[in-house]
Amino acid sequence: MRSTIPFLVFLFFFISTDDVVAQKKRKRPTKRPAKTEVPRQEREATTDFKKIGFRLQAGPNFSFVNVDLGEATAGFGFQGGVGLVYRFHPKFKMRFDALYSFRQYEQQFTSVNQNRVTHFTIPALFEYHPNRFSFFVGPHFNYLLKAEVGSTNSDLFDVTESRDRFLPGSRIGIGFDLVNTGTIVRAEGSILADNDISSLNLTFVVIF
Repeated sequence: MRSTIPFLVFLFFFISTDDVVAQKKRKRPTKRPAKTEVPRQEREATTDFKKIGFRLQAGPNFSFVNVDLGEATAGFGFQGGVGLVYRFHPKFKMRFDALYSFRQYEQQFTSVNQNRVTHFTIPALFEYHPNRFSFFVGPHFNYLLKAEVGSTNSDLFDVTESRDRFLPGSRIGIGFDLVNTGTIVRAEGSILADNDISSLNLTFVVIF
């Protein structure tokens, strides 16, 4: 009987210890993977941006034309108007402008003829704006408002009815933000190509 007492004490101690270990295993919290937190500046760059903007723009143009007969001399004009900007990403946007465009050039054959054309122009441009520089490209659609032809020594004649009213074209250009503090002040240079007239445009833009 005395020999069994130490054995019973050892068995009781072993069972108690094993039960305590099992309870600790059950109570041990499960480790969860740590969440990767996106930096605040990166979150704001991808979520907090103004989606709709408006443009006011104006500037000179320099137009030249290819002619089959004689020679053509480029001339200066101007364009200006308003626009709508839709940003679907901080660096990508679509632009829709409504512009009044006046262009002129001289054609020399037997005499010097002045040519002046006025269009209502609607560009639809895709723009990539990674930093202070921006790049844009897309088509535009011209509606002829007025076309005039005349020599340097006579009055100009209205030839609007003899010209095509609708004239599609394309443009490509680059811009640089002079000021970017909520309201953007930008200088843009672009090449505009129609069926017969091409233009170099310098435009100053305010975007808000």
